[in-house]
Amino acid sequence: MGYRQPGYYQDRYARYEKREEKYRETRTIIEKVKNMKSLTELSQSEFAGIDGWAAKIAKELKDDLKTTQLRKFFDPLVNDKSDLEKKKRSWNEVKGTLYAALPLLAYSVGRGLAPDVFRDLMETCIKKALSESDERGFLRFMEFLEAIVAYDTYYEKVRERERGGD
Repeated sequence: MGYRQPGYYQDRYARYEKREEKYRETRTIIEKVKNMKSLTELSQSEFAGIDGWAAKIAKELKDDLKTTQLRKFFDPLVNDKSDLEKKKRSWNEVKGTLYAALPLLAYSVGRGLAPDVFRDLMETCIKKALSESDERGFLRFMEFLEAIVAYDTYYEKVRERERGGD
């Protein structure tokens, strides 16, 4: 092992602490979702409002999660939701897409395209949805994810205005 400058580990720990503080709200939300018996316990009033979970998550992730990455994850799941609602596919068939989303999340984080906390949140929700006997949890997860995407779009426009764009 090579020589480390004095303070190397303290600096590294300080960067870690700063990153963790940045995602404090999202980590709290992840823990709340983990403690739910079912995603159907997730109420729209908790996540949909301007001060709700989705807005807080989108705001915390706005600098570290590109809209493109969010859409790459979101779009296939929207198709599954539509298929379920139109009875084109069964819940068991849709579960396969959810399982396939897990390695895509890992890939995005590994390439530095998405932060760990986004993967943690999505994995928590997906695993919770997969553990349920019917699609109701998945449909609630999709409402939550749709709200995150909506607020991400909103904060993207805010960023553009702050940079001087229209």
